[in-house]
Amino acid sequence: MMAQVLNGNPSPSGCQEAERITTPAGSTIEPTADGSYRVCDARSHCRRVDSLWEAQQLVQWAEVHHQPLVGRSVDGVMLA
Repeated sequence: MMAQVLNGNPSPSGCQEAERITTPAGSTIEPTADGSYRVCDARSHCRRVDSLWEAQQLVQWAEVHHQPLVGRSVDGVMLA
């Protein structure tokens, strides 16, 4: 698997609900209060995305291509 869960809280079902996901390469995905996700690479380039899927795709692309998150698009939509 690409990431490990840090600072997880056990849910009633016994599974963990992630507060923060950190990859071995140092990228992080954190949920925000408004329901979006803050995605940061190991060099502290950060972006906000609307879904966990977008966050995972963004991290995967950046890590596979060894590129910062700056100016990356998901499904052709430029992320600012």
